[in-house]
Amino acid sequence: MIKLGAGEYAPYTGTYSVVDANGTRQYTIEATRGEKLPNTSNSTLHYEFDENN
Repeated sequence: MIKLGAGEYAPYTGTYSVVDANGTRQYTIEATRGEKLPNTSNSTLHYEFDENN
């Protein structure tokens, strides 16, 4: 599992989960490798990518 913040660049093409501090998935986005990840709706959220999927 890779954890990324808003403004970081996607290391892989695929689906990224937006997750809160408790580990609950809020929503998902699609991103292409090298794309800058957009701001989340809240500063406590981060992106997760499961490279095993």
